[in-house]
Amino acid sequence: MALSTAELDFMIAESPDAVAVEFGDETTTGVLDTDVAEIDESGLRVIGDAIVLTIRDGTLTSLNQDDTITVATVDYKIRDIGKKLTDGTRRLQLVEV
Repeated sequence: MALSTAELDFMIAESPDAVAVEFGDETTTGVLDTDVAEIDESGLRVIGDAIVLTIRDGTLTSLNQDDTITVATVDYKIRDIGKKLTDGTRRLQLVEV
């Protein structure tokens, strides 16, 4: 059974790695992971020293590769916007600006 929007928001916000995320005039909470080496179900290929931000899909609109996003007051460039995962989240691969 898929999690509701409220359940996903709660799980992300309660994560020990939860961070504030800003994109344009939109804000949300995400989970920041570093040093990830895997290929996830969305086909997002992340390699060592990669920075991956997990957000609830739909919380930030109009995301595009090479856009700048602010995570925990640090600016990053989006390398890959990934795809919506079956759990309702989206994983973005980032590089520090």
